[in-house]
Amino acid sequence: MVEESPACSKKITNFALFSLMVALGGALGTLLRASIHLLMYNSPGELLLYANHHFPIVTVLVNSLGCFGLGFIYARYLVLKQPLDRQAQGWFLFFSSGVFAGLTTFSGFSKDLFSLLSEPTITAGFAVSTQIAALTYLLLSILFGLFMLMLGFLLARNRYNSGIKAK
Repeated sequence: MVEESPACSKKITNFALFSLMVALGGALGTLLRASIHLLMYNSPGELLLYANHHFPIVTVLVNSLGCFGLGFIYARYLVLKQPLDRQAQGWFLFFSSGVFAGLTTFSGFSKDLFSLLSEPTITAGFAVSTQIAALTYLLLSILFGLFMLMLGFLLARNRYNSGIKAK
């Protein structure tokens, strides 16, 4: 019988703890995304959204919220260059790879883009060409997502840098 070294045992324990933090955060983020869909469309998914041929603004919203949160948590934990203890690493993973990864949806974004390219869209009561709707959605998603990521980053950096004295 082979005995585990203490270092190996610690790695397994850390992996298990970090996996649990990511799983719990992911479940929370996914539930948050489904709740936002439910509140905005009275449906947990986007089936109702496409039955009415509306612009997929909910995906833009959840992805932008996730980008803001990721920018904030990134600045909070990584940019300050303070060493992360085990607890801080766990919380970073809980939020970054868990909550915000569960909240955002690249596959939903891709599906929405494909749907916009293949179906006419009704926006503000009038039909919009599929190419214009798809291009608008693509640019809005990318640019607003980047803006929200930078906003979260800058807010966290300003908040947490204010208490740090320059050496």
